[in-house]
Amino acid sequence: MTHPPMTRLQPGVYADADGNLHIDATELLIAAGVADTPANHALVLEAARIVFAGIPVTQTDDPILALTCPHCRRTSYHPADVHARYCSACDRFLDD
Repeated sequence: MTHPPMTRLQPGVYADADGNLHIDATELLIAAGVADTPANHALVLEAARIVFAGIPVTQTDDPILALTCPHCRRTSYHPADVHARYCSACDRFLDD
């Protein structure tokens, strides 16, 4: 599945241009130091739906294939940029 361009709000939580949230439970759990298990995936998704009531929340196990820089708003589809969370337009890593 190919995702639309998304902005990373925090590890494992992405927003698309329509304001819908996409949860990458594996990324979120690993970043939080919590075991990546099916039970924890279910808890993450349920918690997101409670916390973000009224906002569509989708769980994805597909990799995020685009990255939108929060500084310049440029979207990169290059796998190396997405993986490294790097904006070549700003010449900086987004997690720094």
